[in-house]
Amino acid sequence: APIVGYKAGTYKKRDFTPTSTVYNMHKDMKMAMELAQNVNANIPASATTMQMYNSLMAMGKKELDNTSILLINEIINGISEKGVKEKEELQ
Repeated sequence: APIVGYKAGTYKKRDFTPTSTVYNMHKDMKMAMELAQNVNANIPASATTMQMYNSLMAMGKKELDNTSILLINEIINGISEKGVKEKEELQ
């Protein structure tokens, strides 16, 4: 996806300065989930993404860039920021 290339540098720097916030993505995902429910659409990948943004909101991360969803992936997989940096140094 083009966004991955665009955001690659900020991922590496762990720079979550917002261009679009977690709050905005959460709001948009909530609307999408409600629309899907209204038309009886099953969108499991979006449901999982919504859960991840719910977690960021609960963690008080609503003002970070929406790419901070990376933090939830790290938590789910037991990867700390330190572990990520160590892996990068080995490569």
